[in-house]
Amino acid sequence: MGRRFSGTMQWPNQTKKLLALLACLLMAPLSSAFGWVLVYDLKFEAVGDSVNFRPYDGGYYLAPRGTDSNGGTLILFRHTGAQKQYFLFQDFGEIFYAATNGQSRKAVLSAAASNFVSSTTFYAIGDAKNKVKYKSLDGEGFLYVAPELKGFAISADSERDLPFAGEADDPHDVGVAGTAELTCTLNESYTEDPEELVSTLSTMTSKMLQILAQAGYVNGAQGQGSGSTAGTTTAGTFTGETTTAGTVTGANTSNTSITTGIGD
Repeated sequence: MGRRFSGTMQWPNQTKKLLALLACLLMAPLSSAFGWVLVYDLKFEAVGDSVNFRPYDGGYYLAPRGTDSNGGTLILFRHTGAQKQYFLFQDFGEIFYAATNGQSRKAVLSAAASNFVSSTTFYAIGDAKNKVKYKSLDGEGFLYVAPELKGFAISADSERDLPFAGEADDPHDVGVAGTAELTCTLNESYTEDPEELVSTLSTMTSKMLQILAQAGYVNGAQGQGSGSTAGTTTAGTFTGETTTAGTVTGANTSNTSITTGIGD
């Protein structure tokens, strides 16, 4: 009859060390590089002269910060009648950090998209003056974060790719151009504490989409578009949407092209 154990099993010290080492080895590929996702609220206000242009109602920019830093995720939303829509653009631009003589630290949002008929540019800058402590398997450290960035979002789209463009008696408004002041404000409620919990960009993106879904937003890239691009707006109507910068969830990639930007 085999030996029966009762109570807490006691491991030899050597076995404990081996188990601890094995745990570290298993975790290292997942967490050895520090990554932290900042969530910024986006606000747009149209300025200057424009044609067939209206800014989005708002949005979010999810910016990786740390050793895993790469392209960010842009989520824009708008209200059309009683419907609330969001548009998702992955791997869109970046927020990078610059310093002058090691003293003045700046955070810069830089993103652009273009194709043969359209272009959109995001630019914003702010003081990276908030000093934040983080922890990771590699140790502890500090990061500087900008609580606010200000700049502009500029869109221009000839819309030559639309089926009604270029007709002599065209009843539609064709061509879009406009500028909006862009304000990016750090959302401290959605940005997680880097000393306690650090999400990946994909996990944070899913979380934000769940928040929008609970608030009644639907994916605007699915189904029919109503004269809409992610960068601009027109009075025309067409079906299907694609993107030239990143991935639009549920987008129809065989129809009309759209620019990523700030109008709808």
